[in-house]
Amino acid sequence: MNALARMGFIGGMVLLCTFTCRGGIIINWLDTPLELGGWWNPSVPHSLDIDGNGTMDFSFWGDVAASVGMRSEGANRYLIRPSPPPNIGGPVAALGQEFLIGPDSGIGSLDWFGNDYDYWSSLMQAYNTGKIGEFWGRRAYIGVEFQADDGVHYGWFDVEGDISTPYAVIYGWAYESTPGMGLIAGAIPEPSTLMLFGTGATAIFLSRCKRKLR
Repeated sequence: MNALARMGFIGGMVLLCTFTCRGGIIINWLDTPLELGGWWNPSVPHSLDIDGNGTMDFSFWGDVAASVGMRSEGANRYLIRPSPPPNIGGPVAALGQEFLIGPDSGIGSLDWFGNDYDYWSSLMQAYNTGKIGEFWGRRAYIGVEFQADDGVHYGWFDVEGDISTPYAVIYGWAYESTPGMGLIAGAIPEPSTLMLFGTGATAIFLSRCKRKLR
């Protein structure tokens, strides 16, 4: 194999690794985490556009005194821990890493909630009788389902709650770019692994070429 062909193969491997490493997960880390709640913050909703198409997907609320919550915009949904009937909704579920967020995530102890329902669900809420919510003193993920032009997508928000005050921060979010496909909570593409694979494959290929030339 001549030098031009070898260079073409190497370039192809680099491009393959580059596109494969990107995968289908789109991640948006905030330069400054979004603060929710706390006595120093105004009680106003923060609406977020996950996929950047100009349509707000979810809103978050931080009350200065008692609670941090979220709601869906439009036909979007998020995972909750449903309260027993006749109560409506339930606290937002705090998901650990490696939880699969997808069409079947609302089976069992969780449920999808939202879908044009103008209702705020609690991440953290403080009462005289105690605390409600799963984000107290915990960093976890919120599983979401949202509508885009090409179909339904799944994603997560990375959220951390204070241990003693109704206050939380959002570090960022991610979603699967392929419609209808689920993703793992906290999943981030790892270019290093695939790049090592690509480098190794290239080395083996060039070694075989040298043996053929001999």
